[in-house]
Amino acid sequence: MKRGVIRWAWRLLALAACAGLLVVLAHTPPVRAFALSQVMSRLSAATGLAFAASRLEFDVLRLTAAVEDLRIRRPGPDGAPVFRARHVRMGLNRRTLSGSPEVEWVEADGLSLVIDMSAAAPQAAGSDASPFRVPVFAAGRVALRHADIEVIDPDGIGHLAVRDVSLDATGGASRRRPRPAARHA
Repeated sequence: MKRGVIRWAWRLLALAACAGLLVVLAHTPPVRAFALSQVMSRLSAATGLAFAASRLEFDVLRLTAAVEDLRIRRPGPDGAPVFRARHVRMGLNRRTLSGSPEVEWVEADGLSLVIDMSAAAPQAAGSDASPFRVPVFAAGRVALRHADIEVIDPDGIGHLAVRDVSLDATGGASRRRPRPAARHA
């Protein structure tokens, strides 16, 4: 009986060592570079915009991620820039580990956002895309530092430019809505 317990203890120790090794390997530069290329290409494919960043850091244990020099632009070789941030950090929900990433909080520094709502903007960039629409997202807390925001809307407010603004917004954390209970007849 004692040998069986010792054998299981060694197996659990070996399993824990393998899990620790996987966590360490996940944080190596080649794995981070691969993860960055995958994330940028998936975001580009999902949104139709071109995403690029110079560096990705993440912590699997704390479920945090950070990107340096994040750039989003319209598609095409001369696509107009839409978003740029010097540094973006985010905290992810535990559902991320099961394949459903949800953002709990976002912090962005050195942000530059251009929202061009005019119908002529895509043709000027040489693309057939529709005008930019502000994406809908939910996060528990959003903090922007040193942000420059420019809105171009000829049919509405005209041209609005806000320079070097900071914003802290707290709202409901990203949660899935509960499904309605099935009614029994």
